[in-house]
Amino acid sequence: MVNGIRLDTIGQVLGSEKKLMDASIAFEDGAVLQGGLPVAKMKLVQAWIEIHREDLLANWKLAVAGEPVFKIEPLR
Repeated sequence: MVNGIRLDTIGQVLGSEKKLMDASIAFEDGAVLQGGLPVAKMKLVQAWIEIHREDLLANWKLAVAGEPVFKIEPLR
């Protein structure tokens, strides 16, 4: 919870759009909320989330507070 708001209800979501497939993924647990990705790409995204979880949460808190967010190294 941040400021009394359940983060998962607001949608800690990563959007991924690649060719014909896309997905919305919750970064607190890597769960697919909508859409889908090929298994290999999904594993890469989930690994990236795990590596950057603290940065993602910090950015989420900044965004909720109306503050500017910082850049996070993209998935390559």
